[in-house]
Amino acid sequence: YRIKVTRSCFCPPPNETNVRIRRGRIVRISVQGWVGPRSVPGMFREVHQAIARGVPELKVKYHPRFGFVQSVWVDNIKMAVDDEIGYGISGFRRHR
Repeated sequence: YRIKVTRSCFCPPPNETNVRIRRGRIVRISVQGWVGPRSVPGMFREVHQAIARGVPELKVKYHPRFGFVQSVWVDNIKMAVDDEIGYGISGFRRHR
């Protein structure tokens, strides 16, 4: 499948990358050194890690048809500024 992963935070660019995954392995990523999830399982990991850390705020949206994590927003420190980070997946396309 192919996806675009975006990152929203108070951090330096790049803030998006395009990824191609085949048989569970990344075969192409447009930004080398990308920091953040690189796949659908990577988005689920972000959610699980945030829950394990007991973050004060966690917002998750799931793809209405396929059920994968479409976006995740994490506030790591309550009442702190610029510690929040969010990731999103768009442009999901299955290989034929």
